[in-house]
Amino acid sequence: MLDISITPDEKFSKNFEKNTVELGIKYKLTIEIKGFLGKPYAVYFGVVFLNENNSEVSRVINWLNDFSGKQYSKSLIFSPPKESKKMIPILRANIETPVKTNIHLQVDGLEKSLTHVDITTPDDFVFTNDFLIPFQKELTKEEEDQLEKNLVWIIGPPRSGTSWFGTKLLSYDTLSMNEPQIGLHLGIRQPRIKKQMVRHIDLFEKEPDYFFSKQYSETWRYYLRKLIINRIYSQFQNLTQKIIIKEPNGSMGIDIITQCLTNSKIIFLIRDGRDTTDSKLDSLKKKSWAIKNYGYTPLNPNHRLEEIKFQCKLWVKLMDVLENAFEQHPKENKIKLKYENLRKNTFDELKKIYKFLEIDIPNNILKKIVEDQSYENLPKEIKGKGRVIRSANPGNWNTNFSEEEKIVINEIMGKKLKQFGY
Repeated sequence: MLDISITPDEKFSKNFEKNTVELGIKYKLTIEIKGFLGKPYAVYFGVVFLNENNSEVSRVINWLNDFSGKQYSKSLIFSPPKESKKMIPILRANIETPVKTNIHLQVDGLEKSLTHVDITTPDDFVFTNDFLIPFQKELTKEEEDQLEKNLVWIIGPPRSGTSWFGTKLLSYDTLSMNEPQIGLHLGIRQPRIKKQMVRHIDLFEKEPDYFFSKQYSETWRYYLRKLIINRIYSQFQNLTQKIIIKEPNGSMGIDIITQCLTNSKIIFLIRDGRDTTDSKLDSLKKKSWAIKNYGYTPLNPNHRLEEIKFQCKLWVKLMDVLENAFEQHPKENKIKLKYENLRKNTFDELKKIYKFLEIDIPNNILKKIVEDQSYENLPKEIKGKGRVIRSANPGNWNTNFSEEEKIVINEIMGKKLKQFGY
């Protein structure tokens, strides 16, 4: 029997013995639990399914939300997905969960109770996103102020290396939020104006009935700040650690966010727009990650030049927004970083960033993070053309665009590229 007693800052994660999957079979996993202390959605048990490359295919779980002190049984009944080869029973507390809290419980049976059941037996499981978090208490003003100071927004155009930088390199003594996209909703573009990129909020800001009208900005900014801060707290329930928020697709509205959260920090990650455009086009090819994961329509080769023009205009507009947001933000709470410099001299550039974040990271740990997350040391199966992690090679655009395309790109991007030193 496992006896688990942890605080909100502690995590419990255990994987049990791997089992070979038999397709066409329905399984049942039953455990015994006594929960003495905890909150709903802080603990779950489940089964992870692995493919032939030992990569996770999916997982099924059930939440352990009863902390009355009474012993009870909980089961999973499921059929493994077709592509799975192995499955692993798991137990998680305060990790990969939406709630972090004090926990004390006893669990028995995960290592030995996996059995077959009749294929007609009804399923009994949920997926990790099948839950509704109970309303969390509203933070006090002092708590809101404290959390705001620990928010760190990674801003920059999509395909600028924000995933590598924000979720991998800045992983020491931080929490991570991957694309909340609040800025995307605030900075949505007006699609009917074809000749230029215009944001909805800019087009209608002088209309008094428009919800985000400039006339009422003192009111909606006050409550937008409260919404953002309290929403983030409901997920992390932590006021002391830095929360790294990767927000490339939401960067179109980042100036609105930073006006509300002047005491949060922003890191402006800049990358050659020709490389980000090249990477964006790669993501729209057949069988690429964007097509597989998000159902995007593959780019028709006959429309390639028009897509290049669109992506270039989008980059220029986004850089204008980012530059404006950066200039208006307090000096002590902002820093610029070029992707090319980060790629070339990762250790020194990263050391500057951790100092900016006021996080004391030992050199040996920083060195290990840099080595582990370098493109060269990543497994071959997760990088390359058509994948999220593509090449990490600045200047690839020069061989991937035709001469005609380069002329078009320079006409649209040239002035802005030069402004940023490209």
